Amino acid sequence: GERIEQIFPDSTTHLLYVWLRDLSPNGEFLERKGEFLVIDPTTQTELWRKEFDYLQEHIKSFPKHLLFVRKNKSTLFDKYTGKEIWEKKIVPFTTHYDSHYMLGLKGLNTLVRINIPNGEITWQRQIKHKFGWNSECAINDSIYLIYADALHLIHLNDGTGPSYKIKTGIYDHKGIAYGIVLS
Repeated sequence: GERIEQIFPDSTTHLLYVWLRDLSPNGEFLERKGEFLVIDPTTQTELWRKEFDYLQEHIKSFPKHLLFVRKNKSTLFDKYTGKEIWEKKIVPFTTHYDSHYMLGLKGLNTLVRINIPNGEITWQRQIKHKFGWNSECAINDSIYLIYADALHLIHLNDGTGPSYKIKTGIYDHKGIAYGIVLS
C-alpha cells in the first residue's frame, strides 16, 4: 500500500504536487520509496508521475520546471508534461531562476554555472574545499563569495575572480586516534 506523505499547492501555476510513500507489506512502516505526482485541480487530471526516493532525493520548483536532485545528479523536468529536459552530474547549491542559471558542484572541486532552461555549462572553475564549504553569499547581482579553503570572489558572468588564501581548517587526527584507542 501507500499513503499521502505530503501535498503542496503551487500558487503560481495552480498545480498540486503530491508525494505518495510506500508502506511495508504489513502497513506498519514507511518505505524509502514512493511516487511524486503533478495534478491539475482545475481539470481534475493527473498530468504525470515519477518514482521518488525519500532518503536520497529532493525537488526544487521553478515557474516552468522541476529540478530533481538525487545524490550527485540533477535532472530538470517540464513541470506540465514531466518530460526530461536535461540531466547532469551536478549538485546545485544556489539557483537564480529569474536570471536562468544555477551554481553547482561537478565532481569534487569544480564549480559550474549552468543555464537552467537547456543545461548548458557556461563556465567552470576549480574551487578546492578539503575542509568543506564554510559559507557562501551574494555580494551583489554579479559577484558571489565562497569561503572554502580560501576566500573566492566569483564574477557570475564568466567565473573569474581573485582567491585569497585563508586558513580555514587544520588536519588533526589525534582526536580520531584517541577515540579508537579508548574504544
